[in-house]
Amino acid sequence: TCCENIIVNNATLTQAAGRTQDSMDALDLRGPIDTAILSNLTASSGDDCIALNSINYDNGTPGSMGFGPYDDLGGNINNVTVSNITFVPYATSGPAAGIACYSNNTFSAYGINNLSISNLTGALQDYVLGLQRDQGEPLPSWSTGVGLYSNISISNSSVTRSGTAHTAGAYPVGQYVLDGTIDSITFTDIEPGVIPVNLWTSSASITSLVSNGVQLG
Repeated sequence: TCCENIIVNNATLTQAAGRTQDSMDALDLRGPIDTAILSNLTASSGDDCIALNSINYDNGTPGSMGFGPYDDLGGNINNVTVSNITFVPYATSGPAAGIACYSNNTFSAYGINNLSISNLTGALQDYVLGLQRDQGEPLPSWSTGVGLYSNISISNSSVTRSGTAHTAGAYPVGQYVLDGTIDSITFTDIEPGVIPVNLWTSSASITSLVSNGVQLG
């Protein structure tokens, strides 16, 4: 069943009390989703502040579904707007990461399409935006796929990096960490002026990369 027209507005999001610092996202949405608006939020978590996960973890073998906390058939995530988000510290450090997107076509060709992100402030230990192939790198042995991302835009972000890296060595350095197959990603009015973008693995490919109206790739 597809979830449609999700609205999360004017709220404070934080992981549940009593959890260890890196064990829970503040907001975790799983596909299939068609249209979601996440706006005017203050987010704090020792893991991802906002996670969008389209992955199907079922390889067709009875009893095999589930990877870590995941037990989902997945589905496309389409038409998501994220705006006016402030990232604030969780416990004594963090939050670890801002917006994490997950797509992997090992078992199903589900992706994240038409994601618009704007007006981000605050501080993070790791990335502002991560387009990933799975929960954790390197990938689990069963995973051979790539992520599928289409029409991603991010504008008006002044998020800074603060504190010790959440998991030293697990993430490449960069506020925008990209993996998978990305057909289009656009950056507009990002501080600092030089956008710290890093490709997660050699499998990452970008058809179109635009920064402030200039085609870079």
